[in-house]
Amino acid sequence: MDSVLRTSGRIGPRTLLITAAALPLTGWVIHAVALHKQLAATRKFPVNSPC
Repeated sequence: MDSVLRTSGRIGPRTLLITAAALPLTGWVIHAVALHKQLAATRKFPVNSPC
C-alpha cells in the first residue's frame, strides 16, 4: 500500500511546505489590509465624536 505522502510526483515536500505556509499568510495579509482600511476610515469619519 502506497501512502499519498510518499508517492513521487510533480509536487515535492518543499512545494507542500511552501503552500502550507503561504495560504494562511495570504489570509492574514488580506485581513490586515481590511482592518487597516477600516481604521483609516474611522479616523477620517469618527462615529462617536465628542461635540
